[in-house]
Amino acid sequence: MFQHKDDHSSTFLLGRIGAPLIMLTMLLLAAGLVPLSHPRMTRKAEREVANFVEGSVELGSAVVTLLRGVTLRDLRITYPLDDGRRLMLFVHDLHIGYRPLRLLSNRTDLRLRLKRLADSLNAKIALNPAVAVGELFAAPDADALAVARTVSIKDLSFAITGSETANVFGEDLDIRCRISRGFPLKAQGGLRGKGLSVLGYRLDRPYLTFNASHSLLRIHRIDARLYDGRFRAGLIFHLTDNAIRDGNLRLQGVDLEKLYRSRPREIGRIAGIADLRLKFKPCILHQDSIFGSGYFEGRNITLDGIPILKTAVVASSFPFLKRTDFEHIRGPITLTPQGVQCDSLEGWGSSLDMDVNGLVRFNADFDFEVLGTLNSAYTDSVPPLIWQAMLPDSSGNRCFACRISGTFHHPFVSIDRAVRRRAVRGAIRSFGRNLRSALGRGD
Repeated sequence: MFQHKDDHSSTFLLGRIGAPLIMLTMLLLAAGLVPLSHPRMTRKAEREVANFVEGSVELGSAVVTLLRGVTLRDLRITYPLDDGRRLMLFVHDLHIGYRPLRLLSNRTDLRLRLKRLADSLNAKIALNPAVAVGELFAAPDADALAVARTVSIKDLSFAITGSETANVFGEDLDIRCRISRGFPLKAQGGLRGKGLSVLGYRLDRPYLTFNASHSLLRIHRIDARLYDGRFRAGLIFHLTDNAIRDGNLRLQGVDLEKLYRSRPREIGRIAGIADLRLKFKPCILHQDSIFGSGYFEGRNITLDGIPILKTAVVASSFPFLKRTDFEHIRGPITLTPQGVQCDSLEGWGSSLDMDVNGLVRFNADFDFEVLGTLNSAYTDSVPPLIWQAMLPDSSGNRCFACRISGTFHHPFVSIDRAVRRRAVRGAIRSFGRNLRSALGRGD
């Protein structure tokens, strides 16, 4: 009897107290999901961002949801870099999802630690962004950033301007990143968007995935469209040493005519389809320290009216070469601190076969030795004295050698004694190709 009465009282008491508790919990959860915004909050957030990046900042609005995080909308940042360059950045929607309990436990010194971290990084970002990112992950103060659980950016557009060789643009990019709870920090995420442009070359629909720690940035996959072709790459980058540990790049089916037209003020026409493979060796990320090797292959290549075909030597001696077609151009290439080395880059065409050896320097200067074979069908198109001066091969074709140097827009073609003697090699190679071709037809 008494036990039954106690049970009834407990049930009654639980009903009287439990229902309000459940309702209070639901109200708190609902309040935690309700977005809060005010002009004063927006201006304060704008000042905080400006203090952190030490640049010019404009912010449309700041929205705080107690349980979900902070959202900054229509954020514009202009940040000065070295050599007079500027980073201009626009974000339509930046959301930071935080860990509420960690935020509460760090509330007393979070602001101070973030400010100290920003002060130590800002100068380094201007000099070397990669090293700054590595130090960001490794700095003890960066533990405060573990308050953030996720970072997502929607419709990011940016531009680095101020130097002709440093123009980089991004358009409508979406980035998602998840940050680890422990220290040192680790992050993983991905990027996709409408387009990227580097040095005037446009990548459409870029996509990449990555993870990062205090020492390494590992880009597992980069995929994009490049002038009707495919761009693929992967990279392991050592942040603290500013060095490539491993990397590869592959281009497939790139339309050379569209790529060439994308460059302003180019002369003539280059058309065809190109493939390229590159493998990077461990090296410091600087053009004077890059090492790697690869292979280039071009198909159905047309060179029409480009500067090298309009030089006095070519125009007067071989006027029919003002437009030159190659079925194939292919051969190995090597990346060196001096530039791109071409070792026996061979081309086969209806009017001309060639073998090219030389170097394209990173400042765009080049120096090539060319061994060529002219088809005998063009005898009447070449001045008789020049035709007779060239070495004949077994098929009646004529072999020549020349040196081409200068730049793409200002090339210089010369024929000298040392190079002329090398034409013998061209005659021998031409004979070998004809022999292999004949044996092939015999099979």
